[in-house]
Amino acid sequence: MAGGVKGIGIDAVDIERFRTSLARTPTMRERLFTAEELAYVAPKVDPVPSLAARFAAREAVMKAM
Repeated sequence: MAGGVKGIGIDAVDIERFRTSLARTPTMRERLFTAEELAYVAPKVDPVPSLAARFAAREAVMKAM
């Protein structure tokens, strides 16, 4: 099954907990997200839900692999 689905991954992120983590560790944004991702969410009134969703998606992919 070359190139097929290897597994299923799921992940959930508590947005408020993620918000607290980002506030407590300012360098976390730059470690977890690319400059392009940060620029994409920058205009949003509240970028944290979008960042949390991106983080959860990334974690789900890693679990699936």
